[in-house]
Amino acid sequence: MYDVQCCDLNLVPYRHNTHNSPTTREVGSTKKDDPECYVRLFVVVSKHAEEKDIREHFKQFGELDLVHIVKSKETNESKGVAYVKYFKMSHAARAYEECDRSYKAVFARPRDDKKHSDNPYLDR
Repeated sequence: MYDVQCCDLNLVPYRHNTHNSPTTREVGSTKKDDPECYVRLFVVVSKHAEEKDIREHFKQFGELDLVHIVKSKETNESKGVAYVKYFKMSHAARAYEECDRSYKAVFARPRDDKKHSDNPYLDR
């Protein structure tokens, strides 16, 4: 499909291929451009690992903003995973590339807004 549109400067029509263009919904709903996607890593850690140990390993790649070990709400014990957040994307990328492979580092995705809605009926 083609839309005929007009350029404002010289009023010459041109074709815009709408078939291959992303929809407004696709462009507006992606969080790939969110800087948070590129500064936070999700890593696998020992259930006995402490924050200081994780911080010690990952600080070699750049200045850290946050190290958070995910814990069970019921038992307060480590779930064996953690988030490592950097101030700069370049530091997170370096950590992703160069950290010990046992951490199985991946870039952490932002939470889905639908899961944390103010609407109590969505949390069922």
